[in-house]
Amino acid sequence: MEEQSRGFTLIEILLALSILTIVCVIFLQVMTNSCKIWLNENSYLTKNHRGRIGLQTIINQLRMARDINISNNNEQIEFRCYYHNDKMKWLKYGLYTSGDVQALGVKKADYSQAGKDYSNYTPLINRVTDIEFIKTDSSVSIYKVKLKVKDSSGNNKEFFNCVVPE
Repeated sequence: MEEQSRGFTLIEILLALSILTIVCVIFLQVMTNSCKIWLNENSYLTKNHRGRIGLQTIINQLRMARDINISNNNEQIEFRCYYHNDKMKWLKYGLYTSGDVQALGVKKADYSQAGKDYSNYTPLINRVTDIEFIKTDSSVSIYKVKLKVKDSSGNNKEFFNCVVPE
């Protein structure tokens, strides 16, 4: 008597591998699309987060500023205020280019009657396409700061805020 061997036939194995391959391809497609969506959302959130933090930093320091000067092209602002360690400093915010990336930075100088010796720009936000400082023409000095930040896909987001120095 012949004993029948138990196992899978070649056709059954090929069919199982084909189904497994189709399932893996679908899974990879879903994962790739999910990753793209996550990266786009993360880029949007990062751009918003960086823009808000940069703008809020400038606004907080402008709120306590004295001797405020805006450049003729409205792209730089210079003022003196008490900086982190309670020492009076001159601060100058403006755009600069590092490599091929335009960034918003701050220059600091010690406050003295002799003059201002500014350091190099310290980066605050990268990929800034435009910044504008505006003083309103009113009896009360109101300063408006507008900031445009570009995300990795090339879209611009504009942030602005107003402040009345104390």
